[in-house]
Amino acid sequence: MNKNTKPSKALVKTDVSGSVTVRDLRIGNYFHFPFTAENVQILGINAHNYGSKITHTISFEKNENLYCEKLELLIPIKLNDEWLLKLGFVKDGIWFNYSFGFYSLGISKDPSGFNFSYDDGFIPVKYVHELQNLIFSLSGSDLQLVV
Repeated sequence: MNKNTKPSKALVKTDVSGSVTVRDLRIGNYFHFPFTAENVQILGINAHNYGSKITHTISFEKNENLYCEKLELLIPIKLNDEWLLKLGFVKDGIWFNYSFGFYSLGISKDPSGFNFSYDDGFIPVKYVHELQNLIFSLSGSDLQLVV
């Protein structure tokens, strides 16, 4: 996504029911930041020691400004068709396929949401950052926004 381009409404659809912990994060994950009402990409994950309590902040850049905000302020972005396409998946019926190297994997869509299928099981994928982390774990590569 171009820095000067506002995301479409489908790309900013959020779900505030998800709580994010620092263990859920990777540099490069996308989240919604309500203060600027935009989606942001994490540049850094920071730990701060305030007395006997450790808190975490997230660093990201938006409109040439660098932000460092509390983790609790970020909202997970609910996965949808448009996000899958923007992340390089190709739609084929109820499937969204992603290829890397000689491999390909699929995410299916049903009324309950999106699922990554494997062998005899599946993993529900509700948020964009979950999908990013899953693909990185399987491929060693980061998903990139397709312009």
